Amino acid sequence: MGVIFTVGSSFSLAKTLRDRHEAEKLTSKVEEARVERILTEHKRKKAPTVINH
Repeated sequence: MGVIFTVGSSFSLAKTLRDRHEAEKLTSKVEEARVERILTEHKRKKAPTVINH
């Protein structure tokens, strides 16, 4: 009986750790996209204007 509870607890822990890892990956991707957007906007504002004569 104790073995069944141990196995069940192990599966629950594994699922929890997997879900936490996936949430951290998603947060990382969102943060990376935000930084990329900010850098792109900054580069556009900072780019010199080329005047053709």
